[in-house]
Amino acid sequence: MDEQYGGALFSLNLDRRNRIYFPSHGWRGDITFFDSHKESYQKLSVDLGSAYKLNDFIFAVRTLYVSSLSGDLPFYDAVMLGGFLNLSGYASNQIIGDDAFYSHLRAERIIGRMPLGLNGDLRMGLAVEAAKLKTIYTMTNEADMLDSGVIYIGGETPLGPVYLGYGFTFSGDYNLYFKLGAF
Repeated sequence: MDEQYGGALFSLNLDRRNRIYFPSHGWRGDITFFDSHKESYQKLSVDLGSAYKLNDFIFAVRTLYVSSLSGDLPFYDAVMLGGFLNLSGYASNQIIGDDAFYSHLRAERIIGRMPLGLNGDLRMGLAVEAAKLKTIYTMTNEADMLDSGVIYIGGETPLGPVYLGYGFTFSGDYNLYFKLGAF
């Protein structure tokens, strides 16, 4: 069955980072609003991030807020969490829901340059992540707070960023990551 829906989409994207994938300073912000009269819902999404360099360390933060302003977000347009630096201890898009607040704090150390003449810094990092969802569509145990962490090493290549990491939840779940290219 082919189903179509539509609506009005308004988006504001600002980016003042020095690099797309491995910024060492700057900030960015994405704000989107979607209004679907046919499906009777409105969606607001605010995604903010910044990075700050102090000697060989980079400290970064990201905060995401997604909510339905009226109606309930349909499953196909709900917030999706899980995956690398998006609640890393959970599988990619494992958590789907409405009224979500996600944030992570990241610390990276520049440990060298990428080998074989590849671009950019080689970094080792650690991130602590947390999320709160009012409604979770894909999990039965609706915890007050979802937590996660990740330890990784990464750098830039001609094909985009590359990461090797270990994501975990504080309740014992984990994921191993090898990512190449934009995500």
